Amino acid sequence: MTLAQSLDTPSGCPAFGVHFTENLQLPRAALESQPDLSGFGNDKPLPQTAIRPFQDPDPFHEFTYPTVLAGRRAIADYLAQPLARLSSEQLAFIDELLAETLQKKVILQRVRDYFYPSSKEDSHAH
Repeated sequence: MTLAQSLDTPSGCPAFGVHFTENLQLPRAALESQPDLSGFGNDKPLPQTAIRPFQDPDPFHEFTYPTVLAGRRAIADYLAQPLARLSSEQLAFIDELLAETLQKKVILQRVRDYFYPSSKEDSHAH
């Protein structure tokens, strides 16, 4: 099999992990002359890598804020004002909300409902 044949796949994409690496050969002298690559010349099998799934269902914090402080910062950004300017009642609402959950959707929806009520007679923001 030629190098060109090993790189061709039905989808037209190179398949380096499939055929190319199986046919790659280097002279032992090339590996021995480089101390950084000395482990690659061994014929010993490599140890098996342990595979562990993520323990956190949201490891990149896409759905939840990582901390209460991050949640407070997001609320301040959403309201476009420092939280120090809010009333004690409004701060109590935010503290209670962040103690209950750190889910981004829930927090922003409840903050929106509290501070910008749409056609409600009882307004919490005033």
